[in-house]
Amino acid sequence: MIKVSGKEFGDYADIKELREKAVTYYATRLQGVSVENENLKKISIDKNGIVNFTNSGKKKMKNSSAKVHKLLIIKYLPELIRNATDISDKQSVKLTHKKEHFYYLHTMVSVEEKAIPVEITVIRRNNGEIQYYNHTLPTEEYKKDAVVSTEPVL
Repeated sequence: MIKVSGKEFGDYADIKELREKAVTYYATRLQGVSVENENLKKISIDKNGIVNFTNSGKKKMKNSSAKVHKLLIIKYLPELIRNATDISDKQSVKLTHKKEHFYYLHTMVSVEEKAIPVEITVIRRNNGEIQYYNHTLPTEEYKKDAVVSTEPVL
């Protein structure tokens, strides 16, 4: 399990500065990168199991980044996506994502010796490309348990 230290992006004065550092990291180190997940390949959402980090993922993540731990986890997104084994899905119901499909990769990180669920959302676009969409920490952001267990599906 990945251990979040709190120093992933060095020192920061406040959440605003941390957000700037995390978004810069995404833009310079993740955007344009692809990560393969063997389990995505097995459930046939993409023959290669490839998840791409895009500008739209950066924007969505930035617009919902009010929590410190969510921002710190950005550094670990490739590893979390690569190793996720518990996957759920849902067809989009919004007109803005008509015919697109969402997949949720459920995993965990350790923060201050406590296991925290992480839900990473990826989207299959109409062209078949799989993209990172956003990630949440359900117990911190919504004060509720994770949507599904974090036990492996395979």
